[in-house]
Amino acid sequence: MRIGILDVILGTSWDKLYSTAASVGFDGVELGVHASRAAQSSLWQASTRASLAEDSRQTGVETASLCIHGWGPLAAAPETREEAIKVAREAVGFAFELGAKVILMPLGAPQEMSYDEAADGWVEALKAAGSDAAEAGVVLAMESVGRTHTQSAERFEKLLERTGGVGVGIYYDVGNALYQGFDPIGDIRRLGTSITQVHVKQPGKYLLADGPLHIAKLIETLQEVGYDGYLVLETSTLDDAIASARANLQFLRSVLG
Repeated sequence: MRIGILDVILGTSWDKLYSTAASVGFDGVELGVHASRAAQSSLWQASTRASLAEDSRQTGVETASLCIHGWGPLAAAPETREEAIKVAREAVGFAFELGAKVILMPLGAPQEMSYDEAADGWVEALKAAGSDAAEAGVVLAMESVGRTHTQSAERFEKLLERTGGVGVGIYYDVGNALYQGFDPIGDIRRLGTSITQVHVKQPGKYLLADGPLHIAKLIETLQEVGYDGYLVLETSTLDDAIASARANLQFLRSVLG
């Protein structure tokens, strides 16, 4: 398995992201953009993507994935669903340019919306963009976020079945799962090869070596189901972003052996 980190966790701007990640020892980075402001994101500028690709080439740090923050509510609401589909399709093209194989699609929704209504919207949008993703060799990976529209393993399976699974997968966040009341070990065993990528963190403000999650057991379970993709840190920062990231990376590498 390779180890990456979500951009904001390193506490630096994109122009220094890859060099900073390289200096700490990460294999890859995850770039986060906000769906509701996608057109304003610098990722939507060809010059930015060219710079990111060059930084990746120069440092040897991969673009592991993109994260489209806020995409779920945009897809859930009928009045913004077409925008969500457009954002997803454009992101697929950008991921292809940058060599990223995964796009994280967080499945949030307005609090007042029922789960079933939100799920209908997510499925419609994912199906519409999934074929583009599959053609590009990219996976739109669903993640369970928040507290009101959470995804159990069973819900993930139903969503995956409804989308047809073409260009669509699961981005499993072990910290979110525990926070939401689920069993990460049991979920990983059940979801198995449907898991496309993994966020690793403790729920709450802990380093990976601390907190309630048994990280070594989680890694062992991922290995048992044949997972060999990226482990992306979305970890808490204590006093210093770089020091926290380095400590978490060293711990995770010690677990991997």
